[in-house]
Amino acid sequence: MNTTEQASGQGGPRILLVEDEPRIRDFITRALVTAGYGVAAAGNGTEGLRLALAGDYDLVILDLIMPDIDGRAVLAQVLRERREQVHSGGEVLKAGDLILDVGRLEANIGHGPVALTRLEFLLLRELIEHAGHSVGKGQLLASVWGFDFDPGSNVVDVCVRRLRSKLGFELIETVRGEGYRLAS
Repeated sequence: MNTTEQASGQGGPRILLVEDEPRIRDFITRALVTAGYGVAAAGNGTEGLRLALAGDYDLVILDLIMPDIDGRAVLAQVLRERREQVHSGGEVLKAGDLILDVGRLEANIGHGPVALTRLEFLLLRELIEHAGHSVGKGQLLASVWGFDFDPGSNVVDVCVRRLRSKLGFELIETVRGEGYRLAS
C-alpha cells in the first residue's frame, strides 16, 4: 500500500522521510514536526522518489533500519546534518534589514558585516527561518544545541543577549511566555 503523509512544521527546513514501517515513520515524523521541520513521509521507495522529484527538500532520510529506534538520536543526526550545511558558501538569507551570509557566518543590518560564532549564527538562522513568528526556547535548544542541554538552561538567553549586543537590542524581541522572534 502506498502511503504518503504531509506534516507541516513551522516554516522550517523541509525533510523527506522514506520509511516502510508505519510506526517508525509516524514516530519520526512527529519528532521532526515538533522540532519545527516540514516533513513529507513516504511508505516506499517509489513514492519517495515521486516526492523527491516533485519537491524541494533540505534533507532526505531513507528507510531507517534500527532494531531499537531512538527518536532523539534520529533528530540529533538531522540537526548535525543541518549544522554541516551551514558551512556551504554562497547562500544569503534576508529578513527585513537583516542579511545573514551563510558561507561567512556574518550578519549585516546595514552597518557592515558582523562576525558571528557558530551558535549565534545557528540561532539567528532559526529566527530568520521563522520570521514573523515566535520561536520557543525548547525549539531553539533542539535545533541549535541538540537535546544534550537541560531544557531549564539559560544558554538560549545568553546567546540572544550576545546577538543583541552585537547587532542591536531592537533586532530580537522577547515574546513573553513563548520565546523570541525577529523584530518586524
